[in-house]
Amino acid sequence: VQGALHNLTLDWRLSLLNQTLKGEFFYVPNKLKLEIPSNQLSPKKLVAALRSYLPELQLVEITSGDINLQLSAYYDLNKKVAAVKSTINALDIAGTNDSVLFDGVTLDSRLDYRFEKQRLIINRDKQQLKIANLFIGLPLQALQLDAQVNGFDVIVDHFKARLLGGRIDFADFKLKAPSDTLIKLSGLSLSEVIRYSAYPEIKSKGIIDGVLPLSLTEQGPVIKNGKLSARYPGGYIKVPENTVIKTMGRENPAFSFTMQMLSNLQFDTLQGVLDYAADGDSSLKIEMKGINPNVSGTRPVTFNYSHNENILQLLKSLRFNERLIKQIEERY
Repeated sequence: VQGALHNLTLDWRLSLLNQTLKGEFFYVPNKLKLEIPSNQLSPKKLVAALRSYLPELQLVEITSGDINLQLSAYYDLNKKVAAVKSTINALDIAGTNDSVLFDGVTLDSRLDYRFEKQRLIINRDKQQLKIANLFIGLPLQALQLDAQVNGFDVIVDHFKARLLGGRIDFADFKLKAPSDTLIKLSGLSLSEVIRYSAYPEIKSKGIIDGVLPLSLTEQGPVIKNGKLSARYPGGYIKVPENTVIKTMGRENPAFSFTMQMLSNLQFDTLQGVLDYAADGDSSLKIEMKGINPNVSGTRPVTFNYSHNENILQLLKSLRFNERLIKQIEERY
């Protein structure tokens, strides 16, 4: 401590959450100021220390990474004006959360807020999150999220990532209900989509695009009347015959005929409608038009398919698929 009571400087080190923060506290007449210069923190130690306070961190394991923190704040007692400036940089964080895998996580957070006359003045608010690889049951790569905290009312300016051989992105989405945006899917590989389905043995080829209207409600995210379609000139689906299909076909002639049509369906049209409820339940309706040269020759065939599944449960089951996780680790 240096100075007198009316003009005081305090150098301090705070041992907190297994970390040491260094900074200075100043008091001059009617003004308070706090300075935290560049401090290096370990996310691994932070998470370990916070587990006893935050139950949701019980399954989080951090294996690597660093965080750099800078903070400056002051308060004018007479004018009742306050200001906060902060910079947080996280670099190359990797780890797991339950069965979710992530690596190459970087964060660039810059805030410059001023509080005056009961108003919040935002001079700067930039939040950017990047994740090299994220496995939630499906693998996402090169994820980037640009956002604003906006006084604790978070707004996603733009989200983009590589998904299933293609890309997913959306923009202008508040993380507080009600909020709406359009999720754009472009260039998804049909073979990659089927690889993570309940029938990964199906052979296929095709490029899928789509637009999914996303609404955030009080109950959770909802998609209604999302559109999916295959790019020209189409592709193919080949369902291999196996013992289960043969057995079911003997008991159900209609099923047997359907499987014959899908044994080599070369489609020029594939379009679908997707609905998703807040509890994870989804409904997918698909219509395909094409030919099967092995069954119908050149005669056109129309195939309609409906499927209902809980996406949240599906992703969870995929995250616990050891063979799939091993493939993901080897591939990415």
